[in-house]
Amino acid sequence: MLLVQFFVRTAFARPGAFTPPLVPISGPPIQVDGLAGPATFKWILHFQQQGKARGNSIAADGRVDRASGFTGSISQTQYTILFMNNAFRKARADVQYLWLAGDCPPPLRQSLIASSKSS
Repeated sequence: MLLVQFFVRTAFARPGAFTPPLVPISGPPIQVDGLAGPATFKWILHFQQQGKARGNSIAADGRVDRASGFTGSISQTQYTILFMNNAFRKARADVQYLWLAGDCPPPLRQSLIASSKSS
C-alpha cells in the first residue's frame, strides 16, 4: 500500500506533468503511511476516474491489484498499478530509480533496494 500511496501522491503533487493537468481531490493530500483506509481508497478511485476520463483502459473500482501481464482477466482493462507507475515516471522524469527519489519513504526505499538485490 505504501507504494500505491507514494505513486498517487507524486502524480497529484505534480498535476502539470499531465495534459490535461490532473485535478486533485479538495482537502488534504493522500497520506503515505502504508495504511489502507477510506481516504486512500478515495484517492485510488479518483486516480482511476481521472485516467478513465482521459480515455484510458482502466477500471474505476478503487482497487489496485498486482499486475500479472498487462490486462486483468475479468475486467479486460489495464492494471491500475501500471498506470500509477507510468504516472510516477511522467511526474518524476528526473528519477531513474524509484528508491533514489528524495521523498521516497524510507521503508519503501529499503524494500525496493532489497528486492533489486534479490532479483
